[in-house]
Amino acid sequence: MNRVAIGGALIAAMIAALLFLDILARSPGASAPMVPAPRRVPSTTTPAAAPIGDRVAPRDAGGPNATGERRLLRLVWGKGSDQVGRRGDPESAAEGPMSLAAGLDGTLYLLDQVNGRVLRRDRGGRFGAPIVLGVESAQELRPDTLGGLTVLDRLGQKSLSHFGADGKLLEERALSAVGVVDPGGTTGLYEDEAGALYVEESLQAEGRRVLRPVAGGEPLPGRPSRDGSQLLAAAILERAAGRLVVRGLERTGSQRWQTPLSVERTILGIILCDSDPRGDIYVAVLHAATSVGSHDLGDERMELFRLRSSGQLIARRSVSHPPSELESFRELTIAGEGMLWWMHPLPDGSGMAIDELSL
Repeated sequence: MNRVAIGGALIAAMIAALLFLDILARSPGASAPMVPAPRRVPSTTTPAAAPIGDRVAPRDAGGPNATGERRLLRLVWGKGSDQVGRRGDPESAAEGPMSLAAGLDGTLYLLDQVNGRVLRRDRGGRFGAPIVLGVESAQELRPDTLGGLTVLDRLGQKSLSHFGADGKLLEERALSAVGVVDPGGTTGLYEDEAGALYVEESLQAEGRRVLRPVAGGEPLPGRPSRDGSQLLAAAILERAAGRLVVRGLERTGSQRWQTPLSVERTILGIILCDSDPRGDIYVAVLHAATSVGSHDLGDERMELFRLRSSGQLIARRSVSHPPSELESFRELTIAGEGMLWWMHPLPDGSGMAIDELSL
């Protein structure tokens, strides 16, 4: 066979092989060619609010609820190591757990005011020995980087109590000793990027809030961000119209930026304005519907906002927030990047639940 014949035979064989492969690729059940999946880019737009009627459904601890959130734990009323106290007074608001906080190691701290203690639950779900407070009037707490925590009692002892990681009382100071004018007007504990603690006081006569440093120094005109870049403030502009504003401030009080927000319904209150160590800002607003020609409120909801440190809105969601007879001081806390822990009564009245909300 000459060279021309050999070359023609090789070409014919190659063509036949290609036709055979093409037939296989078109056959049912053939594997599709592997191509790289498109990379998911986080959206910078604001997600639509959840539809009216959406709510966090109760489930057992650790399981997802109807909106995909995680139920951290379910606590029934009592005095046990994994229970919380409840007090009902016909002449005042009923009381249960007052506040919750998240430690840097994932520990959950729960102020069980009625039982005069703080419950501690590690990230593995185990309850440690509670911290005994000795009073039943504490309302706020803030953990430190060493596993201890500071507890605010603004109504009874009117003091700050600092406990070590072993639960022992290390120091107690009167609120007046840190410059607080009206202990009943204190509205929370906050810390800066270095862990320095501040007591926030609302000065009703002056219409402003100041944060008084526990260790001494000049008060701040806003809440310190956890990345140390600025101070934060949030204010209601028009309650009935549902308008509010979040501001970033210099330590002198001058404004760096402001971001207007709207829920388009009657605002009941701003219950969270804080930041995570990255500097992202979290704001929570309670709001309700008002019927035309009536002052009656209904369909109470909680609107959650997340902003960058520059004030750019990056996430938003809405959660049903049925009214409760139980008084609480801090029902929300930041537990990580894009994560909030929410304490609320169980619908059947048997106790409290803590859910993990993503934002």
